[in-house]
Amino acid sequence: SEVGKGSEFIVKLEVEIGGNVIHKEEEKDTIKFKNMHILAVEDNELNYEILSKTLEQYGITMDHAENGEQAVEIMSNAKPNQYKLILMDIEMPKMNGYEATRAIRKLENAKVASTPIYALTADAFSEDIKKAKEAGMNGHISKPVDFNKVIAVIKKNK
Repeated sequence: SEVGKGSEFIVKLEVEIGGNVIHKEEEKDTIKFKNMHILAVEDNELNYEILSKTLEQYGITMDHAENGEQAVEIMSNAKPNQYKLILMDIEMPKMNGYEATRAIRKLENAKVASTPIYALTADAFSEDIKKAKEAGMNGHISKPVDFNKVIAVIKKNK
């Protein structure tokens, strides 16, 4: 190291989220999704960044809505099959995930209105799962996010 020149350090870490180690090279390389585009509805920027950066490694691209109101607006202008699925947070400002799902299900374009929607929430009790289904969601993924479950849902909706 030289005075005034600085130093460079590279640190590589395996990250564990929800009891699951992510970014395992052997897993990442075996699963790739071509032309998979999803909408993530998440008001927490850090949660969205983790989700998008992780799924990006599988070839998945994402658009972001910061609340349910934005999600409904995006889906109102979406083309059929533009999004393979929606990952929907529940607790958000302006319009929560349940309200947004109900509004999306009522859209005029039936193909857009039937886009699969999965709750992505820390609310993981059986009554929360029931509320998600009653709102018109196709499933429920609890936080902290188990990326194995997210990938399974994505594979199912390819």
